Amino acid sequence: MGAGLATFRRHHTTVMPNRGASRLVWSGPYRFTRNPMYLGLTLGYVGLSALMNWAWPLLLLPIVLIVLTTVVIHREERYLRSAFGSDYEDYCRHVRRWL
Repeated sequence: MGAGLATFRRHHTTVMPNRGASRLVWSGPYRFTRNPMYLGLTLGYVGLSALMNWAWPLLLLPIVLIVLTTVVIHREERYLRSAFGSDYEDYCRHVRRWL
């Protein structure tokens, strides 16, 4: 997650969903996944669940990921398609959403 934030900062674009992105970022962790910050949060969620020896958060994880994908990520992708057009489509063809 930190690498995704740092990459956005280096490229002078925002991570805030209520502000428009100023550029499309293909470098850093964005070469491997379109959502490195969400991936980092997910890995932290799994790690904390394992550390605390809690199974129930892991049982909820599929629901959390479905909601995240359908409510948040799809909305962000619609915005990015409208903002960056064919450049974003090209990026999507080359980089997976998760891994």
